[in-house]
Amino acid sequence: MLVTIDATGEIKNNVPLNLKNGELHAAELIISSLPVGDSAKLSWRTKGMAKVPISSSYIYSKQNVDYAKASLIRLQKTAMLNRLLKFTTNELEYFAAQNAGTKNFLNELDTDGTITDADLHNLWKKLFLLLFFVGLKSETEQEENSWVQVLEDPEIKNLQGNNLLLGITNWKKTDLDAVLAHFTFIMADLSQLSKLKKVVAAMNLVTTVDYPAADVISWSVATPALALINDIKQKIKDKTDGEL
Repeated sequence: MLVTIDATGEIKNNVPLNLKNGELHAAELIISSLPVGDSAKLSWRTKGMAKVPISSSYIYSKQNVDYAKASLIRLQKTAMLNRLLKFTTNELEYFAAQNAGTKNFLNELDTDGTITDADLHNLWKKLFLLLFFVGLKSETEQEENSWVQVLEDPEIKNLQGNNLLLGITNWKKTDLDAVLAHFTFIMADLSQLSKLKKVVAAMNLVTTVDYPAADVISWSVATPALALINDIKQKIKDKTDGEL
């Protein structure tokens, strides 16, 4: 914008500015020096309003505007993402602020196209874990926020005093204990989505084959000995004969 300095010492724009209520307009004023004791102030006037100083409530620093813009974009992306994930309020707050594997995933959403490859990869890993949770929840959860309670405390019990995790999944405690021992995990580790994902995959296999987890684990070797093969055959025979 071109400006001129008149005899009164005012700097005025050469052409009128078309300002509209609710719209921001970028402006930059560079003052290289002022006489001692002098100061500068911004004023405006309209055809129907005399010249008055511009109130500070109408002036926003670029830093604050950029921050507000980024916050708005992040809020819009959060709303779009949550429409897909369908998180409850408790789940969204937990994954965004507490879970070690997903914490800060909302703050890390790109708002200006400058996200680095490393940060994008890290964000994708968090979203991948969240998608696993969404699938797990849709397949097993009967009561809202049950799984997030388990993630907060894998030892939590339901109103009947039974382990909530076992109730949600219908897993057998002996099978879960065997799988945890195989991975050298403890119950508290199931608050980590990456470890929970691993355990869920193993427990799904155990449930599908319908043999005790301890047996399935002992059978899962690269080069089984003849004795192990015979033991497997016998256990399968005993199970199938009993079902006939």
